[in-house]
Amino acid sequence: MQRRLSDAEAGELTTHSQARLWSWVLLWPAIIGTGWIVTALRGERPALGALGVVGFVWIALGLRRTARIREALRRDAAANAAVVVPGTAEEPEHEFLPESGIVWTVAGTRAQWRLSQVSRDVRGGP
Repeated sequence: MQRRLSDAEAGELTTHSQARLWSWVLLWPAIIGTGWIVTALRGERPALGALGVVGFVWIALGLRRTARIREALRRDAAANAAVVVPGTAEEPEHEFLPESGIVWTVAGTRAQWRLSQVSRDVRGGP
């Protein structure tokens, strides 16, 4: 069973789907990683160069994961619905987003990820 998202929920979901891919927090690891790679290429401290490469791979994988989540949330925003899974005696009712499969609500309350600063800014409160 599915239900249509409210206008406020649709706005919140749209905001999450447009969240920044790049964060300035990643700038310093990128600068340090570049320095380590350059140091290794000069023949000094090759272990630091390996750490720089590992750091870049880690950042790239994180950016790829974020981009995939954003794309799934865009599809969810376009669908404008949540899949309702009725509760049982042991499990409360859950709602999932249809495209990404991300939990939307648990027992009628927002899922933990929706309590982020982005959601608070959209809702205008805690």
